Amino acid sequence: MNKNMLLVILTVVIIGLVVGLVTNDKSVRKSTQEAKNNLETNNNLITKTMKKISPNMMVADVDATVDYYKEKLSFKTVMVVDEAKGDGTSGKPLVWAMLKNGDVEIMFQRKDGFIAELPEMKDKKMGGTFTLYISMTDIKDFYEKIKNEVKIVKELHKTWYGADEFVVKDLNGYIIYFAEAQGE
Repeated sequence: MNKNMLLVILTVVIIGLVVGLVTNDKSVRKSTQEAKNNLETNNNLITKTMKKISPNMMVADVDATVDYYKEKLSFKTVMVVDEAKGDGTSGKPLVWAMLKNGDVEIMFQRKDGFIAELPEMKDKKMGGTFTLYISMTDIKDFYEKIKNEVKIVKELHKTWYGADEFVVKDLNGYIIYFAEAQGE
């Protein structure tokens, strides 16, 4: 449901409440209550449908990407798939992996498999199409730990909105913001 539809339903609810109160008309109040229930149901549907976002990023070499994220950014492996469609124990190169650090989950898929699954990605360049923004705690310690291990594109600094933040570029060209809100 789009914002315009929500505004229309909300307007009907408000007008109905006013008319129902002024005229004391039970049918108007009943219609208004139905519209209000409809709005609540649609809002609940919208907010209860989505749980999280886990980016699936196209990469040239999943094995190298996994090593980079584990060694340099302290991610842990959740699951991997190798060319043999196994669990990564076949010795064959990885074609997909899911890594996690805290509540942040990222998936990496090798370019050939990505394109086979989504042919419209064929001409897309890896890296510069979007950025990741990771909220975290203990950013200063994390920054000190990784600053000589990764390509820093923006040093640790205080943003205009009060967060401590720094930015890295990973081995595939993706830009990753790390930020800690003031008071965390």
